[in-house]
Amino acid sequence: MLVRTVRLTFAPDAVEAFLARFDESAPQIRAYPGCRHLELWRDAHAPAVFTTLSHWDDPDALDAARADLAERVA
Repeated sequence: MLVRTVRLTFAPDAVEAFLARFDESAPQIRAYPGCRHLELWRDAHAPAVFTTLSHWDDPDALDAARADLAERVA
């Protein structure tokens, strides 16, 4: 299993847009083959800083999901 953490820092005026996008995208990400878990944490002392935690079966599953998401955004 692969455990992935990503720390994200946003301009304060971009936080609401990020949260809306995450809420929209999270069910799709969780539905990818190989995704076992996804959650979002918000820093208690820096409200524009977030961390995502995800669990994947293996690196290939994560790479496939990332490639698909990149195609959808392009």
